[in-house]
Amino acid sequence: MVISTGLPYKVVNEHCQSSKTFAENFCNAIEGCFDNDISKVIAIGTDCATLHAIDILNANKHLNKHKNVIGADSHGGFYLLGLHKSNYDRASFLKLKWCTKALFTDVICYIKNASTANLYTLSTKNDINIDKDLKQIFLVDKKNMFVILLKNILVNGSLLINIFAEQLNIIFEYFQFSLRGPPARA
Repeated sequence: MVISTGLPYKVVNEHCQSSKTFAENFCNAIEGCFDNDISKVIAIGTDCATLHAIDILNANKHLNKHKNVIGADSHGGFYLLGLHKSNYDRASFLKLKWCTKALFTDVICYIKNASTANLYTLSTKNDINIDKDLKQIFLVDKKNMFVILLKNILVNGSLLINIFAEQLNIIFEYFQFSLRGPPARA
């Protein structure tokens, strides 16, 4: 999906991160972009199946108009954050209430206090944290390729599971993800 936007991108995943907390990993990823003379960043997670390329392009449009951009998720966090380098402060970011239902509100307060830039808010989207979230996505976003693929797997059974697994391996290899599980105990 990110590739289809035509925007430059950098993949940062668990293989690239070594910090102890999510907040530190997030800050390190953002700073890795800013350290390479990038003046604005759009950070997205991997748990928002209803995020589309048009959402990222919309965020980029507003980011180019000197606005910070945020999209709330259904659990009080965010699925997308567009931020200008001039509006980023590591110490303040680390103090945000990461991994809580208050994160979205906390980030909005941070941006409003830390910058003179405007804030553009995208529509709220459902992310996938629990099985209930996945069921909700099936009901809401029936045209999403992720939803269509999962429905086909559930309806048509094991034949598609093999095809799906092959496609996932290709995708995960491209993005340097791994399908390997934790070590088995003897």
